[in-house]
Amino acid sequence: MATMTIEKKKAKAAIVPEAERAPALEVGVPFVASTKYAQRDIHMTLDGPQAVALRSVFEALEERHAKLNKGAPVQNPQDAIRWLIEEVARVAAR
Repeated sequence: MATMTIEKKKAKAAIVPEAERAPALEVGVPFVASTKYAQRDIHMTLDGPQAVALRSVFEALEERHAKLNKGAPVQNPQDAIRWLIEEVARVAAR
């Protein structure tokens, strides 16, 4: 499998015209302000449709040069999950 350098990925993402980017989805997310223990790591295996959905979200975030709260770019599917959780926390804090 060929690897792509970060510079090539950035160049590829930079040439995607705004009009060709995938639209943002609106998803209702149940939320309750919890006071219970919050687990900091999770290990899971995704099924096929979940893996495809996560890859699709990751690629869209990468295309938009999305950044995590600490300023790091979204560079992999794990970062995409972090970005999603940060967005839920940001919206819930309003």
